Amino acid sequence: IANIASGLMGGIPATAALARTALNIKSGANHRSSGIISSVFIGLITIFLFSYFKLLPMVTIAAILSVVAIRMIEFKHFINLINNARISFLISSTVAVITVIDDPISGLIVGSVIALIIFVNEMSQGQTEILYWKNGKVLKSVMRSELVTNGMPESEFVVYKLSGTMTYINMPAHIETAKLIKGNKHVVISLSHAFYADLDGIEYLKELIETLKSKNDNIYLSGINPEIKKVIVNEEFYKQKLVDNRIFARVSEAIDVLYKDYKHKKV
Repeated sequence: IANIASGLMGGIPATAALARTALNIKSGANHRSSGIISSVFIGLITIFLFSYFKLLPMVTIAAILSVVAIRMIEFKHFINLINNARISFLISSTVAVITVIDDPISGLIVGSVIALIIFVNEMSQGQTEILYWKNGKVLKSVMRSELVTNGMPESEFVVYKLSGTMTYINMPAHIETAKLIKGNKHVVISLSHAFYADLDGIEYLKELIETLKSKNDNIYLSGINPEIKKVIVNEEFYKQKLVDNRIFARVSEAIDVLYKDYKHKKV
């Protein structure tokens, strides 16, 4: 019933047949008919032969399942995790140990919670790309962590990219980063790679603009996609930027207009 409901709602049906599926794949039975044949025989056994299968010794079933489980392990994948993603390897190992000691559901729950905590922690770092422009060219491109460590180089324009989501989880880190950007003629906030913002995120975006404005001369917005525009179109800061002609369709357009104006004023 759950699988039928999941399919009707566009979800992916759950399965309790991982061992049979893995055995099919390892045996070379990759066609969709292999799953159908497996289901048909399980149905026949359940209806007509279950009383005989109940007589199979548990040790025999355990031996079969142990072999299938071992064959399900992708050792190359775990070697790759050890070399490149040790945290993921530790989570996988934790899930495996809990599965053996307790049961698979407990292992999956604990692993999911740990992975979620790590993900939220990474999100809260507010990692982003910051571009420094000088003489009409990109002087340097740095990530937030590098800016925090090494400080800001001398530049004419700064492009601050907000990517992914704008929420209460990651926006406070962007505010802290904005405090380090100062003394620039123009700062362009790029939203072209931001795809979601909640109400808290919009309030933080307003605060981000004010923070940058307190330490720099002019603040602009660029690349506002339709999804973000829906939630900020009625905000006062957006309306004011629109009136002041400080919103650009793309970063390249902003740099082109502002740099020409900057060179003209210098001359």
